[in-house]
Amino acid sequence: MGYNFFVRSWCVLVLASVVGCAGASARPRSASPTGNSHQLRAELRRDRRTIHTLENEVSLLRARLRDTQPPPAAPAPPPPASSDPVAPEPLPETLGSDEVEVVYEGEAAADTGAPRPRIALKEETRSYVGREPAPPAPSIDPPAERLPVLSGEVPTVDTQLRRARAAAPAQNRRPPSDPRADYQKYLDAARAGNHDYAAQGLRSFLDQHPGHELADNAQYWLAETYYARKRYSLALVEFEKVVDRYPRGNKLPDALLKVGYCQAQLGKRADAIAILRRLVRSYPASGPAVLAKSKLEELQ
Repeated sequence: MGYNFFVRSWCVLVLASVVGCAGASARPRSASPTGNSHQLRAELRRDRRTIHTLENEVSLLRARLRDTQPPPAAPAPPPPASSDPVAPEPLPETLGSDEVEVVYEGEAAADTGAPRPRIALKEETRSYVGREPAPPAPSIDPPAERLPVLSGEVPTVDTQLRRARAAAPAQNRRPPSDPRADYQKYLDAARAGNHDYAAQGLRSFLDQHPGHELADNAQYWLAETYYARKRYSLALVEFEKVVDRYPRGNKLPDALLKVGYCQAQLGKRADAIAILRRLVRSYPASGPAVLAKSKLEELQ
């Protein structure tokens, strides 16, 4: 209380001095036209600096006054919860010899006024007192008859298919296809640019007639369907099958040439040079050998 009174008194004295300075500066001066205007301006600036300094001191005193005020009282903490556990509901004394009282703990032990269920224990069944017992589950009678056991060998799928084909009428049977006609059909499709259809047909031809005399040609043109579509990785695999499976076929020089072309397209320069040199050395007078020499000059 004494400190606050001192601060307030000091503020009053400061304000009074400010008013006095202002009055002193405002006293009448000589109205002589020869007055020094520069001196008046200097006194005005000095008075303004004095007022500004006093205002700063007043602001500092107010801040100190706020800092010295006691902080507001904190609210009282809530009373601690009772640590005594809720006592369980005592068992009634009128229980029968074959009844058990359900004991509740915690929040479930609160008295809600609702009746507590009791469980009756018996050797045969367990049910709640006051409810109708559940009906017994219906018994499932064993089947009167067993499934007959079949004797003999169980036919396989191939056997059933052969029997079905033998029993089918002759007019419904498809005549056997001509391998040469099928090969020519797929070859024409490949030359016409229908590469998807030709590839499927030639692969089916090879599955059905792996030992046919046109099998090496079918394998070569199957590889050509991929090479024409610039699928060089697949084409290389199929051309190498011609070289490995049909080393005496008439398509071997052409297959060696295309193997070198595919390796060159895939960036395997050394492998391409080796296979093309093999072609020139093995079949020097063939047309593919002439093309191989030109490709070698390009690669070397």
